[in-house]
Order: sequence, then structure tokens, then C-alpha cells
Amino acid sequence: MTPGDDSANHNEQLQHHPHFPGTCIRVLLTGNKGPRAALTPASFAQMSRLLVRYTIPLTESEAAGHRLGVNALAVDPTGSGTLYSAGRDGVIAAWDLSMSTSRCANKFNDSEFEYQVDQIHGPSRMKTSIQADTNWINQMSISADYQTVYTCSSDTLVKAWRPNSAQQDKAVTLGSHGDYVKCLTVPKFTTDWIATGGLDRDIVLWDTAGTGERMRINEHSVDGGMKQSVYALAAGPNMLCSGGIEKVIRLWDTRSAQRITKFVGHTDNVRAILCSDDGKTFVSASSDSTIKIWDSTAGRCLHTMTFHSDPIWALHSEHPDLAVFYAGDRSGIVSKTDLRHVGGDKTESIALLKESSSINSLALLGDHLFTATASSSINRWRDTETMPTDPFDDPENLQASLSRMETQNSSISRSKLSVNGATRRVSTFSAASVVSLGLDSERRASVESLEPKREAPEATIQGQAGLIAHVMLSDRIHVLTRDTAGVVSLWNIAQCQKVKDYGKVDIEHVEDTLQSPLAIPSWCSVNTRVGALTVEMDPRNLLDAETYFDTVLDKKALDFDTRNRRFNLGKWMLNGLFKGLIDAELLRDSVECSRLRKRRPSKLDLGDLTMNGGGLETPRPSAGGTRSAMMQTPGSSVGLATPMPTYNAKPGHTRQSSQEPTTPVAGDYFADSHGKDKNEKDGSEPTTPGGMKTPGGGSFMKGMKWMRGNKTAKSPAADKVTPKDAVTPAAVLKSAPADLPPTNFKEVVERQRKHFVEEEKDGGSRKTWIVPLDPMPPLIVPKQVELGIADFKPGEGEAKDIYRGSVGGLTSELSKVSSILPAWLAQVLLLNEMPPAMHNLEQAKLYFCFAPLPGSKLGDPFNQPDNVMRLGAARSLRVRKALTYISQRLESSVVEQEGKGGNEEDWLEIRVNGTAVDPDWTLLMVRRHLWKQGGDMRLEYQLKSEAATS
Repeated sequence: MTPGDDSANHNEQLQHHPHFPGTCIRVLLTGNKGPRAALTPASFAQMSRLLVRYTIPLTESEAAGHRLGVNALAVDPTGSGTLYSAGRDGVIAAWDLSMSTSRCANKFNDSEFEYQVDQIHGPSRMKTSIQADTNWINQMSISADYQTVYTCSSDTLVKAWRPNSAQQDKAVTLGSHGDYVKCLTVPKFTTDWIATGGLDRDIVLWDTAGTGERMRINEHSVDGGMKQSVYALAAGPNMLCSGGIEKVIRLWDTRSAQRITKFVGHTDNVRAILCSDDGKTFVSASSDSTIKIWDSTAGRCLHTMTFHSDPIWALHSEHPDLAVFYAGDRSGIVSKTDLRHVGGDKTESIALLKESSSINSLALLGDHLFTATASSSINRWRDTETMPTDPFDDPENLQASLSRMETQNSSISRSKLSVNGATRRVSTFSAASVVSLGLDSERRASVESLEPKREAPEATIQGQAGLIAHVMLSDRIHVLTRDTAGVVSLWNIAQCQKVKDYGKVDIEHVEDTLQSPLAIPSWCSVNTRVGALTVEMDPRNLLDAETYFDTVLDKKALDFDTRNRRFNLGKWMLNGLFKGLIDAELLRDSVECSRLRKRRPSKLDLGDLTMNGGGLETPRPSAGGTRSAMMQTPGSSVGLATPMPTYNAKPGHTRQSSQEPTTPVAGDYFADSHGKDKNEKDGSEPTTPGGMKTPGGGSFMKGMKWMRGNKTAKSPAADKVTPKDAVTPAAVLKSAPADLPPTNFKEVVERQRKHFVEEEKDGGSRKTWIVPLDPMPPLIVPKQVELGIADFKPGEGEAKDIYRGSVGGLTSELSKVSSILPAWLAQVLLLNEMPPAMHNLEQAKLYFCFAPLPGSKLGDPFNQPDNVMRLGAARSLRVRKALTYISQRLESSVVEQEGKGGNEEDWLEIRVNGTAVDPDWTLLMVRRHLWKQGGDMRLEYQLKSEAATS
């Protein structure tokens, strides 16, 4: 039987958890009192779980701009002009362009209008921004009415943001993919749906009203869907064009999800597609450095343009027939192609500008072109007019221009291109009838060989330096970071603030100077994915780390006992983040309690009523039961007890005060896994948690448990006095299905408050059902810290956000958030309980043995020639406690002679591999820095006076 296993005392049954499909719960059958349900640590690791995330803002200013590269741009030309940008920092920003815009007749079509810029009044400024995602936003588009911005991102989510609505601080999730979402398209002819594609090979049409997906094209579709990841989408009338790693462009009918046809010709990943308003022409750009113009009605490639020498990542056009379009490549070149010319000696493509890094996205407003690159800044460039004539006056001229650009070895028939009324025949073409065109090997006019028309941008929207690298220090509270400007900084992730800037130095050098021997288990993970520090807390290890008051507070301001008091880092951080929520619940209890007590009758007079000859007595209110299990922080109780149940199925039965210490009684510091305390006798009076004595007292040694023999391990919980009226976990559960743990924060609160109200009506005296937390250092988290809850499901690489807000705004959304927050959060913060699935007792312990250092005059009360006492203790236990334990086992005459009433650390020391151990070190520090090997540690002790003479 493994340490802590209670299978010898209880029978077990496995039942399916109704709220977590595919997850079994362990039901412990405890005699005839009913089952006790608890999620096991193994099942907890495999089930869907909710994570807590928070992001520390770089600056207090909300108008600081993007932190990382910008991936997508979109323009709203109305009013003074608004530029929307989205990037690798997960931020969507709206910029006021300070332009005077007006509508004017389209120069080529009098029945249509376009926007022109009349005047620029000043620099662009940020109107608003939101942290929409926790990963890169890959693409963005705006609706035809300019009221909704749609995004897709690498956190697998598709979102809609309405910046002009009352809910402008929130982005609504339309749906999600099974992997990164790489592309998005918004049709011009309808506002009912948008389409997205991603690395999961699916193409999904989403209802813009938020009702979910309307259609999904994948491997289960009639025509099999895309064979590989989707990187590009474009929408036409009742049609979708898709491209990706497969190097093939496919056309889909958006009414039936059936494939219309496919086009073959590119030799590398298709990265961008544009579709004309009538759906007859589309343009594709590829990593093979080519741009292809396709005729969907004829089912053929009209031209392959090969003037770029780097992969082309972005296309943009405002022309309804794509007669003018812009292309940006990986080298930073942006070219402009104009197919409206009719002369034979005019240039079709020009190198418009050259950026310092790859082009991710382009946007146009009037004669001003905006570029998004790997930089956090956005540049505005002046466009160049190519002075076209009207191509629609003579369709043959446009066809002649296209024919002139075709490759000479093409087998495509140069039939007349119908511009004004071609009959749509694309649905009659099969995949076998596709005509493809290779690269132009004879004619290659490279834009790289030309000087860009524009040497510098006319304006820049500045971004900020985002974080791109980080190192967690050994205290698990401080983190070193490096930003895009090369500046190294130190952050405190508990206080959520920057501590110090070190300038442009080597981050590894700073790390070497700041690292300490501290060894604390991990309680969170940190990333800089969005250009700022994001801390993610997973319930699997959230409560694993403990540290001492003197590691976070000034030692000089603390007394001896406070310095050596432990607290749980994860619980400390949760309390800081959700302090407003706890205070709100306390206030609700206070108001409810006051209301109930005002209505409570002061006296009940029953007169001389009798029944069956006996007096009728008013039932005396029952005493409030104690909570079934005292809150234990990880590693604080090192006895081999079964992890205590975490949720009392009968609401309201919680302990009345927080006087029970989180730090265990002395007997819990060192424990064995095979037998009970050698000094413990059958029938001896058990000790209560309140019976703990100061170091040096008898109770410390009495609680010591030996590790010899094969007797059944006795739980430390069995040594505690159970009040007469206490309700045990087994007694309050009557049937497992009905008494399963609550599924969210709201259910925990409702159950507890319901019983609390009933108790108050019966004359209860408690002011609240909320159990105070154990003493912890003060912690105030800034209100602007961004707070999120994410849902992680097995098999998915990314946890999906289900809530995003801020620490300061949490209480205003309490009714909404309470049904989203996990139940374990209420158990930890409001009931001061430790869910067993969040605490692995064996991982929190280390094993070792004591022995006198060879040559020491001190005796060996621990071991025998044929048997060595094996001890176990919390890995966060300080060596100072071990010294106290050793002194209690030594002969009293030696202790009196050598100690002279002082602290053990003044006359006694422990050595590991010949090195004296600092009393402030923990067992985990000793193992990592001094023991440095497997197996049980050997802790050797001697007098300090002996070390001085040796």
C-alpha cells in the first residue's frame, strides 16, 4: 500500500461524472454512511479544466500603441477616417486618422461612389483598443457598413468587435477552430456570414448574429474539403476561393458546400487571394514569388506575374474588377499593378515603396497606403497615380493588355475576355478540365531592380517596445524580461509591476547576478506571447508552492515567528486578484444577516401547551457543524493521510474560525509511511490542533512517526478531537449522483448561502459562511491588470478564453462571472479548502534520514545497526525545524549543556556532503544544491563547536 492510500479502509467505485464527459470520479464507500465523491488527481489532469490568466500592462497609458508586429489592417473611410489594426499582441486598435473625407463619383463608374481625402489635419491618434486575444491575431476584416470588425487568431477563436456600440470594451466570440485560424473573409454582398480557415483544414461559415456556424467544409464534406492547412480565403457571389499549403486554389459553392472547381499552377503555399465583386476574376499570391490572375468563368489562368523575387504575403485592391492591386512581399517591397492601360509601351507594375521588414497587410484610403509589418508601428505612404484611361470603353484593349503579359509558351487560347456580361459557366467545369500555367521563364521584370517611387513614409503611427523574452527567477515571484528594443527589466508578477530597468544588457548576465539558492516548486507559467507578461495558473499545480514571509517582506520588520511562517503562493495570488469578489460576497452576507436578524422574533411564548401529558419544548437550535476538513496548504501536513475531502456536500457546515493553523502541528513535520509514532500508545489521549507547543516542547517529538514495520498508516486527521455535533464528510453524502461537487463558483455560493440563511432563521450566530483565509502577507493588485478565464480541453493545443476583463471591473460583472468561474476557486477562496485533485501529497514530500557526523560525540537516537529510520517531510520545510527535531531526540543533558537555553541553530548544525546547511534553507534547496543525486538524503548533524575545532 502506497503512502496515503486509504483503499484498506474504504471500498471504491468508479462513476462517470455528469459534468465532465469521459471523466470518472472515485466514490469512497465509508461504511453505511453513504459515499463520498472526489475527483482524483489522475482524472483531474485528463479532464477539461479552467485556467486563470492575468496580463500585466506595460504602461498605464491606454494609447501606447501595439507592442509587437502588426498583422492586419482595415479602413473605415467615413467621418475623419478610422484605421483598424490588429497584431501579434492580440490587440485590436482603432486610430483616428484626422482626415477630412468625402464621397465622390467613381472615376470609372458614375453609378458608384468612392471616398477621397480632402485634407489631413494632424497626426493620427488612438480612439480605443481592446485586448481581444491571448495570441497572434492573424487576419482582420470590416463589415460593409463599417460597424463590425472581425478577427481570427492563433488562440483558435473567431471574434467580432463593435467599436461604436455600448459594449465596445468586449469582443464577442463567434466560434472556434481546432487549430490556429489563419485567414478570414467578409463578403461584400451580404452581412449574414463570414468565413474562416485554419491549420485544422476546415473552412467554416459563421453566422454574424452569433448563432454559431452555418456551414463547415472539411474532410467529411461531399467533396472532401481541403487536403492541407488553409492560408487564404476570398468571397464572391455564392462562392468562396481558398488556398493554402496544398498549392491549389479551390472554389466552393457557399449554398451547398460543394466544390465548384480547382485551379492548379502555384508551386508553393498560396498566401493571399482577392476576388472581384462579380466573382469572375480572382488574383492569387504565393510563396513561390508569383502572382496569378485567374478567370473563373473560363476556368483558366490569364497571367503569371513574376516580378517579385521573394514570397508574396499580402494583396490589396479597392477596384471592383481588380484592375488595380497592390502586393507586398517578404523583403518589404510593395508593388502596384495597373491593368487599365491601353498603350503598348506603358509599365504595368511599379515598385511603390520599400519597408524595412516583411509586409503583412495593406490598406488604402484615397491616395494614402498603410503598411503593416513585423514592426509595432504603422506607416502611411503617399500613393502614385498611374494616369489610366478608361478600359471599359473598349474591352478588347484590356484583353490585349492581358495577352501582352502572358507567357509566350502558353497554350492558352487568346480568346476575347468578356468584361461586360459574360455568362457564368464555372459550375460546369470539372477538376479534370483545369488549365494551369507555369512560371514565365523568358520574361521577368523584377521590381527589386527598380527604385521605389516613395523613399520614406509621410507619417508613422508609433508602437511601443513589447516583451519578447523572459526568465523566471528561483523565487517564483520575480521575472526578467527583454523587449524588442533590447532593454532588460525586472518584474514582480505578484505585485504586477516593474521593479527595475537594467538597460540594453545581456539578460543572462543579469540573471546570474540575481539568482539565489531558493528552490520553490512551480505554481504558474509565464509567457510573453502578446508582448507583455501573461501569468497562467493551472489548477494542477497552482497550490504546489509555499514560501516564507521573509522571502517577500523585509526581514528586519518581522519577528522570529512571523519570518518562519509559511504561506501558499498560488492562494496568495488568487486572493489578490479576486479580493473584490470576496469583499462583495462578504457584503452580501452582512446585508442578508442584518435583514434576517431584524425579522427574527425576540421571544417565543408557548404558554402551558401540553401534548400527551408531556410539556412541549421549543427545539433548541443545533450547534453549527464544523467543516469536515481543515484547509491544508501543499506540503504543510506531511503525515501520510489520505488527501482530505474538499467539498462538504451539506452546505454551510464550515469551521467557525480560522484559528486552526495552516502550518501543521509539530508531529506533522516528519512522518513515515508504514507505521505510527513509536511513542504513541493505544488509547492515549489525542492532541488537538490547538495543542501545538513551541519548538522544544514535547508535542513536537510526540508527533514523530517512524518508518518501520508494516502497520497500517494512521491518518493525522484521526488524532484530532471531533466535536460531538460535527458532521463528517461521509455522513452528509447520501448518494453520489445527487451530491457531486458543484460545477462552478455560483453553485458553491448558492448552496452555502442557502444553508446560511436557514441557519440564521433558526437562530444562528455566525456573521458569514465565508471562512477567513490563513494569514498571508498583504498584496494589492493594480485594477488595470487584465484578468481572464480560459477553458482547456484535452486534445486541443490552446486553452480558449471564456472570459476577459480586469481586476478592477470584476465586481461590476459578478452576476455574469460567477457562473463562469470554476468551483475550485470558491472552495479555495471562500471555504479555505484544498481540493484533493489540486494536491498531490507525495509530490509535496521529500524523504531522508538523520545520522551523527562521523567523529561527533552526539548520539544516534534515530537508527539501529540493522535498521535505518526513514523520515518524510514537506519539501518546503526549513532546516531550522529539522534542528529542533534533532535536539528533542538527543539526551537532555547534552541539550542543556550545549544549548544553554538558546536556539538550536546557535549550537547545532546539519551537514550534507560535508557542507554546513543554512537553517533558512528548505529541504528542496538542500536536495537541489547540496545532495544532487537520487535516493533518500542523508542529513548528518554535529555540534558547531566540533566544526570549529576540526
